[in-house]
Amino acid sequence: MQYTRFIKVYLLFLLNVSSLTIYPLHAEPSKTSNARDDYYHYIKTYCKIAIRQQKKYKIPASITLAQGLLESSAGKSYLALGGNNHFGIKCSNWEGLCIYKNHAEGNACYRKYLNASDSYEDHSRFLTERAYYRPLFKYEPTDYISWANGLKQCGYATDSQYASKLINLIETYKLYLFDTANDNDPNLPALTEQKTQPIKKVTNPPQPAPSGKKNVSVIQK
Repeated sequence: MQYTRFIKVYLLFLLNVSSLTIYPLHAEPSKTSNARDDYYHYIKTYCKIAIRQQKKYKIPASITLAQGLLESSAGKSYLALGGNNHFGIKCSNWEGLCIYKNHAEGNACYRKYLNASDSYEDHSRFLTERAYYRPLFKYEPTDYISWANGLKQCGYATDSQYASKLINLIETYKLYLFDTANDNDPNLPALTEQKTQPIKKVTNPPQPAPSGKKNVSVIQK
């Protein structure tokens, strides 16, 4: 009798745990349609802010959006919902509002903002005002691949796959289109939903082909 009661209580516990909503600090794009909708909604909401940040600080809009998507789980993370913190920036050298997040190693302090725009602005300043990120600014704002790899090399994240995750987001959702877009474009919110292909770069010029063979160019993303 006691064993049966224990089983019932345990099953109720599992049911309650499964119903909890968990907001991760980092997440990758899910293949479900609802998750893709969340990602497109996030892009439409913040693309103009990212473009303006690029104009002001020369940081690719695609990189800013990809980092925001990844770090905030498309705006659904605990830090984004509770503190408007879209980039997981901690409280070091910070005199503003704070939000705390439990980790295995203890309570961690993160910066809290009044709105998402302030988070984007602080992210740009975080990169531009630190000497160890200075090498990034030798890359053009349209060179998202170098920026993604550079962020990892400069120590922005400990995840060994961080650069590839950013590049995957940029190419999956065509965020590179925002690197050359105008924030006043009325079609801007739907830009990434158009059927366009990533820009290809020719790394080696075509060479004259031997007789009877076609010219071949080496092309990569």
